[in-house]
Amino acid sequence: MASLTSSQPSISLGTYLCDRKLRAPVISWLKEELGVNVPSDFEDLEDEDIDTFIEDHKLKPVTKRRLLRAYREIKLQAVDSPCSRTSSTHSRSGSMVQVDEASDGSIIVAPDATDQQVNLVRLQNGTCIPIHLWRRSISFLTVREQAVSVCGISHFFRECSDVYMQNFWSEPIVHLPQDASSLARAMEMCQYLTRQEGYVEGTIVVVALGSGVYEVEGSWTNSYGHKRQKTLSVPFNNLSFVGKGERETIVDGGFVVENGRKIHFSGLTVKISSWNGLVAFGVATEMILQNVTIEKCQNHGVGAFDGAKLVATECQFRQNGSCGVYAHRCTTTSRLTNCTFHHNKGDGVRAQSGAVVDLMGQGASVHDNEGNGLCAWDRGSINVYQPCVLNDMSHGNKDQNVTMSYGGTVQQKDRKEK
Repeated sequence: MASLTSSQPSISLGTYLCDRKLRAPVISWLKEELGVNVPSDFEDLEDEDIDTFIEDHKLKPVTKRRLLRAYREIKLQAVDSPCSRTSSTHSRSGSMVQVDEASDGSIIVAPDATDQQVNLVRLQNGTCIPIHLWRRSISFLTVREQAVSVCGISHFFRECSDVYMQNFWSEPIVHLPQDASSLARAMEMCQYLTRQEGYVEGTIVVVALGSGVYEVEGSWTNSYGHKRQKTLSVPFNNLSFVGKGERETIVDGGFVVENGRKIHFSGLTVKISSWNGLVAFGVATEMILQNVTIEKCQNHGVGAFDGAKLVATECQFRQNGSCGVYAHRCTTTSRLTNCTFHHNKGDGVRAQSGAVVDLMGQGASVHDNEGNGLCAWDRGSINVYQPCVLNDMSHGNKDQNVTMSYGGTVQQKDRKEK
């Protein structure tokens, strides 16, 4: 691979980038739009210029990584200074400098703490750069590269990455699409991270979803052997999916929370699931929703079953194939605050077989559903707490606004303490 050093003759932009597996269209765009005619022109660009270029051309992840590596290599080599490679220890101003050889043949200079002049890292081609710039370059790597790839390169690289990961664990966030190519890959990476030494049990790991549509790939099979396509079971505890907003971040598919896990969703829309949009199964399982829209799912918008707990605040459940929210079986509870349930083909809210649903907040509304507004069936209970008013909040539904059957109850109650 062609490399730029002070001792080598100049090479063309085409040769330099082709060696790094970048194709002609990208090279042409760089020339026309950024004025990059020779590799050294990258020195005059800023990170924002490259980021905008990548976004404008919607470069695929592989091409994006290759361009960023080429750009950062030039920027780092702009601070090139000559160093010898004659021995594993070197002396400068009376200080000894230890050399650490990486697995790829590059050499890392680990300086003596008393000599600030030798805080250099030597690359494979002989180039030396200041350690603070090397650490800065490491900070550009994604969480996946830091946690999975970097640590095995060399002792020095591992130490730099350890510092990065210590900061990461103070506020663990995995970004899509930067850190993972799909929701499934993001969950796999988070599961890997929570098994590492730096993870503290109970810490919430955030999956931050940028603007756009994220398709759920894969399937989930329930205990009865029924397979649900485009549905993923969240594989571990204390995970939070955070979007940019209900209109900006769209999840095409559904999620299952089970086995006593506690999972958060906020600032996104879940839609077009081939089954239920979101599902919580089992005792001690908890699903928490904040500013989430569940719409156009084939069955229920959200289902809570077999002792699970659902907590939703300022959410919308609309245009689903059956109920907006369906709670089933004893010890299953749902606490829904300032939520709206409308234009579903079944009931707006249904509590069945001993499940309990609490509706709260002045903003709560159940309207224009093709089934019932509120349905309590087979010992199911729906409690409407002040200031939410039962006679006002359920209206305009095609069947009945409130219905109770087989021991089910729907009742107005005083304000509930949080």
